[in-house]
Amino acid sequence: MSVIVPLFNHAEYIGNGLQSIADDPYPRIELIIIDDGSCDNSFDVASQWLDQHAKRFERTSIRRQENTGIPATFNRLVKQSTGEFIFPLASDDMVAPGGINGLVSWYLDRCTKPTLLFSELAFMDSRGRPLPASALPGYKRDSIRLQKSRRRLKFEVVTRWGAPFQMHFYPRSLHRAFGGYDESLHFEDLYFALKAVASGRAEFAPIVSRRYRLRPGDMVTPGLEDEQFSPVPSRHAVLDDFNLAYRILIRLMNWRSNWLNRGKNG
Repeated sequence: MSVIVPLFNHAEYIGNGLQSIADDPYPRIELIIIDDGSCDNSFDVASQWLDQHAKRFERTSIRRQENTGIPATFNRLVKQSTGEFIFPLASDDMVAPGGINGLVSWYLDRCTKPTLLFSELAFMDSRGRPLPASALPGYKRDSIRLQKSRRRLKFEVVTRWGAPFQMHFYPRSLHRAFGGYDESLHFEDLYFALKAVASGRAEFAPIVSRRYRLRPGDMVTPGLEDEQFSPVPSRHAVLDDFNLAYRILIRLMNWRSNWLNRGKNG
């Protein structure tokens, strides 16, 4: 099991995030961290923590680089890791109690082919205090329908991008099959998720795997994306992976997103 952490300007949070990984009962964890050009002392905080807790892990690695962005950093993290499974963790989030162990058990019990797992989240504020699911507009817990229906899961991922679909767990072989994260896209996680649902290799696990940190700037109205970071290119990049009905739906959604952005900028 490889937990990969792209670290960027989260000196305040990274210690708690790393401790949550160490506290998970899954016994054999490899922890790989890349600092993507932080301007604060994130790298020093993470390095000191690793020095004190390295014995907990099968293997640890931390390095820093000039800022290259999240997609390229994710690909480098996966390349440096060696585990059969990949658990990405944002550097300001935390692993929920038993989250890694729970996902591995669920995967081994139910998945018969390489599959990407989405899962439940628990929300917290900037100080780590629990928040209700309603704190993030557009998020709704609907585990039963998402777990039982792949068609429903596909529709939700395509039409309602956001939590919990940004949080992945997958076998290394799936990263190879999809050619890794597309480094030309800002929404690299959306591209990866769309590839998975389009090919029938995605499931929803009703397990709370992460504590997702919400800060005031995160609580925005869904659908009003900044043009620079629009999901349109990610959706367009996987258009040919879907059937005709979904290609039409995606084109309509992309048109709507572009229209909204023109309205904001005009």
